Amino acid sequence: VLHGLRTMCQCISQYLREQGRALVIEEAEEGKNAITYVQNLLDLNDRFNHFLHESFNEDKQFKQMISSGFEYFINLNSKSPEYLSLFIDDKLKKGVKGMSEQEIEVVLDKSMVLFRYLQEKDVFERYYKQHLARRLLLNKSGSDDSEKNMISKLKTECGCQFTSKLEGMFKDMTVSGGINEEFKAFVQQAQVNLSGVDLTVRVLTTGYWPTQSATPINIPADPRTAFEAFRRFYLAKHSGRQLTLQPHLGSA
Repeated sequence: VLHGLRTMCQCISQYLREQGRALVIEEAEEGKNAITYVQNLLDLNDRFNHFLHESFNEDKQFKQMISSGFEYFINLNSKSPEYLSLFIDDKLKKGVKGMSEQEIEVVLDKSMVLFRYLQEKDVFERYYKQHLARRLLLNKSGSDDSEKNMISKLKTECGCQFTSKLEGMFKDMTVSGGINEEFKAFVQQAQVNLSGVDLTVRVLTTGYWPTQSATPINIPADPRTAFEAFRRFYLAKHSGRQLTLQPHLGSA
């Protein structure tokens, strides 16, 4: 058949775009959760990749058709970058039932395929930074290795500048662990009275972490005294720096 493959490609492209458009518009209208939204897109992508492999022998024309179709409809929904970040957040949190690290790795690779189709990658980065900050500061992350693998995938895709702040956040957490060990040793040696407060401080570098306007709160006297002891200890070691308490990023 003359131009048979091209004709088939055009028909299947129209079908894919109709299916994808219905998916993203329906999800937006019904307000379904981000996990369902992204999973449905991944299932659709798996389905068409199966066609590509089994029926079209990895044909370049068919492959390009799938890519352009997904890029078309995933960007119809302005929430796609946020939903994709929430989906990845869900997979990287502690307590993901029934999934090994290898299975999570497979899902992250598939998520990166959708990431490539996003036009507003900067919006994804903003949400991803917020979600990563919550996982790190609230100790919700399931695996440092999986977190670093995901950042490595983003770095490969978008370059060092895209991930520099994410890597900086991880460095802050590592450095903070060492500072807290030093502080605890200092408290024991100098017999500093922390009024029974078991204090752990995360020292975060301004510029790496998402900034939020904190609602002023009144911290009770004992935790405040414990923090002031840490402040004196830290500034004695690092003169010229400033410490600003961000209680909305902590937990008790």
